[in-house]
Parts: sequence; C-alpha cells; structure tokens
Amino acid sequence: MKVGTDGVLLGAWCNCDKAEKVLDIGCGTGLLSLMLAQRSEAKFTAVEIDSAAAKQAEENIANSPWAKRIELIKGDFLKLLLAEKYDLIVCNPPYFGSKQKRNAREQARQNISLPYPILFHKAAQILNPNGSFCLISPADQEETLIDLGEQNSLFPKRKLEVKGNKQAPVKRLLFEFTFKQESCKQESLVIEKKRNEYTDEYAKLLADYLLIF
Repeated sequence: MKVGTDGVLLGAWCNCDKAEKVLDIGCGTGLLSLMLAQRSEAKFTAVEIDSAAAKQAEENIANSPWAKRIELIKGDFLKLLLAEKYDLIVCNPPYFGSKQKRNAREQARQNISLPYPILFHKAAQILNPNGSFCLISPADQEETLIDLGEQNSLFPKRKLEVKGNKQAPVKRLLFEFTFKQESCKQESLVIEKKRNEYTDEYAKLLADYLLIF
C-alpha cells in the first residue's frame, strides 16, 4: 500500500495541537500516526486489521523517531473494547462499496469492512467531550456523513473541499467533527495547476512531509 494523496492530506490537515491521546482507526502502514506524531507530543493508538499492512506499520513505527509514543494494535476496530477516551480520532476510511475483494489494497478501500454508521457510533463513544473526529471521504458522501454525525451528536467544525484542478469537480471532503454545534469553517484546496504541477497551497500544506516540496 503506497502513500496516497488522501492519507497525506488528512494527516497534514488534522489539528492535533491540544491532543494528548490520539486514535488512528485503520492505520494501514502507519502514515497518519507518523505524520501527526511529527508535530505533536501525543500518545497514539494505531489499529489495523490487515496483517500485511500491520506488519509494515510495525516496521515503519519502529524505524521512526516516535516509536515510543505509538502503540500498534493488530485487530478489528469494530471488535475492540477500548477503555480510554481520545482527544483526537482520525480515520482514512475505506470507501468502495463493491463486495469483490481482489487484493488487499482494494479490500482496504471497501466500506463493507468499516461501515460509516458503525464508525461514527463507536467514535462518538470513545471521543472526549472536547475532542475531534477527523476523516476524509468521497465528495458524494457529504450528506451521509453529516446525517450520521447528527445521529451521534457530532457536528462539523471544519470542512475542506478538495479538487484535482481548478476546473474539476470536488473530489474529496475532509471533515472535523466535534460534539459542539457551531458554524462550520469551510475551506477549499486545489491540488494541481496542471498535470504534475502543484499549487502553492498544496505544496505549503505538505512541505513538512513530502520531499518533492
């Protein structure tokens, strides 16, 4: 599983300034935990169900400067009984609905293994009262996510609309949900000026993480 645009966008966009305990649901190879650990002093719990991805995450975490602050749990988040409450929960959830599982990467991108309704319900149960729940999704899931948030007393605090280029439709949405109902701060981001030429805003967001910037 290569580093993808969705993951790096979410990792760079999440606000982890005040978080002491962070939960990374479906951590894959550990990308989000490692990005957030780079700019915080928080302790991380990273959960991954796929054994091959978890093995890579274990290696990546062990080879990082933040290994002592990241605990990796190999298992199914939906079956875990987590006693702690978290200040920040992050998730780059699977989003393909197809039931065909041709390989591990495709399986990781299917929402049948981590359905949105259960994800929101469990996140709300283990999120601190002043905590945040951040995730990225396809643009066509906006109404679904907002409805599920309201059902679990979670409301959008920030939203980022992401386009591949200026003329393209919105492709991804990044949300920060909290228990506080307030006006949602809405932002937008365009990734490319043209093919393989990135915008200044995208480069600035990811400059601390990607060597190409």
